[in-house]
Amino acid sequence: MNSYEIARMLSMPNNSSDTLSAKFGTVSAVHNDGTASVILDGATTAQRLPLLSAPSAGSRSVVIQEGTNWFIPSLAGLGVRQASKTITCTVAGLQGVINELPKFLSCPITINVTAGTVTSDIVIEDFFGTGSLIIYCVDSTGATIASPNVQTHKCNRVVIQNCTLSRCISVTGMTATATSTSCFQVYRCSTPRVSLLHCNAVAGSKDSSENRGVLVQQSSSEVYVGTCTFSNKYQAVNVQYAKVVCNDLSGAGNGSSYRAQSGGSIYMLALGTIAGDSKYSHATGGLIHHSNSVGMVNRSSGSNPNSDWVWRQWGNGVIECWRNSSASVTITTAWPGGGYRTASPVGNYAFPFTFTDVPAVTRHVAVASGSSRTLSYSSVGAATTTNTGDIYVVDTRSGSADSASVSIRHNIHAIGRAAL
Repeated sequence: MNSYEIARMLSMPNNSSDTLSAKFGTVSAVHNDGTASVILDGATTAQRLPLLSAPSAGSRSVVIQEGTNWFIPSLAGLGVRQASKTITCTVAGLQGVINELPKFLSCPITINVTAGTVTSDIVIEDFFGTGSLIIYCVDSTGATIASPNVQTHKCNRVVIQNCTLSRCISVTGMTATATSTSCFQVYRCSTPRVSLLHCNAVAGSKDSSENRGVLVQQSSSEVYVGTCTFSNKYQAVNVQYAKVVCNDLSGAGNGSSYRAQSGGSIYMLALGTIAGDSKYSHATGGLIHHSNSVGMVNRSSGSNPNSDWVWRQWGNGVIECWRNSSASVTITTAWPGGGYRTASPVGNYAFPFTFTDVPAVTRHVAVASGSSRTLSYSSVGAATTTNTGDIYVVDTRSGSADSASVSIRHNIHAIGRAAL
């Protein structure tokens, strides 16, 4: 009987279109060539089948076929018709449970992890199928850890790689203590969603170039990093040839908070409070997108929304900011070039960040109400990397001083480079 005939024999009822087949059997022998001899229920002789995971001789489990590939899960009860399965273990036992799972997952697997510490890595790799793998770090009451500051579940690092599950992979509440490598790494995954939630990585020094909070590489998965804390990292988040969505991250003392390079993209939702020597950095086609379509973020500097700076940064590192201001002025002081100006500056506005070099600053002033005068331009003292310089309002067309109050709208735009 060949594999195709066995697959037909094992086809599950009530779902003739299902490409998966499953039945219990007993392993009579395990061979060195990646096969095992299996006596299927109802059969009297063993069939030698290629396997994707090697069981021990004498074990009894589900035999599953997908196409020409067969495997026998080490945990009984994870057949293709299993609705879901929940497993509880300690941090010390987590890797063992992951290793015992079949590489083909056909249902949601939830692992509730109680507190503990290991110095080794937690590695999730090579899973495929129609299921999902969700790991929750839980407290003594069984509640899921909901803050990155709890830090009761520790390992060296978490690695998720070469996974193609059609649902999701999620890790919640884990603290990674690595100081010379990436604490959380996602590599070559195509699972639609990989999530890191309420995770923590704060050990080490920002001067170690391999010490990263999260490194995502060569993955088509959408990787979601939410409400995590990363501190003292060379780069808190580094993305290469992949897409990462970041939401409400915290931390301090990083060299760079967000780094997108080699075609990687970072999408920002809530900015959070994460800080570093630079907040955003780009290289070789990396892009950082903010939460709305034009990539703008408000930086409030007062209670009046009309006086706030608005800024955006482009993928090549250029950043621009602008603001609109209102004032009532009198134009009474003679201007050397002819006309009159305000006696004192109407403002000297601090930029919302420090530019690397003095930016190009453009100003425009217009009468809002209260005068028939036409203000031709504003005059500005030298701008610096931190502020606009003194701004005067000038009317070169006026032949005399005018003590009447003039309501004006003053617009400022600056563009240059800044290390955020």
